Amino acid sequence: MKKRALCFVSIITLAAVSCSWLTACTDLGGLFDKFFGGKDHSHEYVKTVVEPTCTESGYNLFECSCGDSYKSNKVPATGHKETVIKGRAASCSSGGLSDGKKCEVCDKITQTQQYIPALEHDYRLQTIDGEQKEICEVCGAEKLLHVHRKRAGVVTQNKNECGECNSYYKIDAAGGNALYGYYDFYYTENAEEKQSLYFDMYSACQIFSKSTDNVVSDTVNSSSGTVTFYSIADISLSDYSLSADDIYAVWKVFYLENPAYYWLDNSCFLYTLNNKPSRLPLCIDGIYSAYKTRRICDNEILQMAEECSLLVAETSSETKKAVAIHDYIAAKMQYALTESGLPSTEAWAHNIVGAAQNGKGVCETYAKTYQYLCALNSINCITVSGMGYTEAGSEGHAWNYIEISGRWYMVDVTWDDSLNNYNYMGACGKDIETSHIADTTAGSGINYLYKLPALSETRLQINQTRNSYV
Repeated sequence: MKKRALCFVSIITLAAVSCSWLTACTDLGGLFDKFFGGKDHSHEYVKTVVEPTCTESGYNLFECSCGDSYKSNKVPATGHKETVIKGRAASCSSGGLSDGKKCEVCDKITQTQQYIPALEHDYRLQTIDGEQKEICEVCGAEKLLHVHRKRAGVVTQNKNECGECNSYYKIDAAGGNALYGYYDFYYTENAEEKQSLYFDMYSACQIFSKSTDNVVSDTVNSSSGTVTFYSIADISLSDYSLSADDIYAVWKVFYLENPAYYWLDNSCFLYTLNNKPSRLPLCIDGIYSAYKTRRICDNEILQMAEECSLLVAETSSETKKAVAIHDYIAAKMQYALTESGLPSTEAWAHNIVGAAQNGKGVCETYAKTYQYLCALNSINCITVSGMGYTEAGSEGHAWNYIEISGRWYMVDVTWDDSLNNYNYMGACGKDIETSHIADTTAGSGINYLYKLPALSETRLQINQTRNSYV
């Protein structure tokens, strides 16, 4: 009796210990029923085939409604099926990217593309057909140096006697752009370096304007966080002695007077090394990174330009052309506001795409579009940045100066459009002395502006009525 009792206790103990890892449905051949009066359960499993993925194994999964499950026929993960993300070689005008890899199945990047810094131009001075040129032996790009005009058989070095001495590098402004600020740099400190940097920007934009490539984004970690930008050129500053403010000033002037390059980003990124400027990535706004988008914008801008040119083609009067372009823009556009009534921050609202594509924009769009269309129709025009003052207060503003018969006048299409008048079409100096305060050469960095010509003492005489041309 003692032995039987001892054996019985041992079985019960074993069953109790086993119970700790068994599911509620496990019956152990009815063992629990015999000792505890429980109810037998018969599992009914549903089979699910889980296919293997690139990183996870596959298997057959059997599940019972009670929650019990098990796996069988395990199949190893397939592994990534890699395909090459083709990179691009670095050139003298832009950085490159190494090849990368990604999985064709799950799109996971398995090898990140690495940024390759732009190459430096290797210019060698040459004389071709009597003209000095610097030719890059890496890419063949040409940097044209200024050649003084001969007077009485003598090459003069006096800028007051030579009509081209305010330019160290030869540039022909692309259609719709201006070079007023570029020439004005000649009369500032470090003139040659400033014009050289401007020339580098100009060359990069000329190349990109003909490109059919999509622009890949770059990222960099800064003190303010991760910055993403779309660079079309990486300009080396190692040979320049310009300060950061000088570089920002050159960039601001270039950005302001080249409206045809609408894709330029309105932010300037600058790399420094040992507290000295080292690289200047020339960037475009991300919304124009795809060639397809730029092609659509280019076509719409061309359509706007042709439409305006047809409008003014029948007159040779500079005044009538200037007024007709003013009226054309005012009729075509309205000021771009957000739903909350603030000026729009969209990229198109700050360049000529706003006028051509959307018929909207802020003052920057009005001013750049006016300069662009004036330049295409042989009217000398520049864009001015500064502050506008009204009874409601002041804000950053942009407007234009135009040259008619050797005299300069002010034009503000934005304000004329809002009031439907000609208050600022051909305004003189006294008309704007309290309402428009322009940036000056004393401004630092992006607050710099080229020295403006003196405005006429009298208004431009306009004979036609508003919208007589549109």
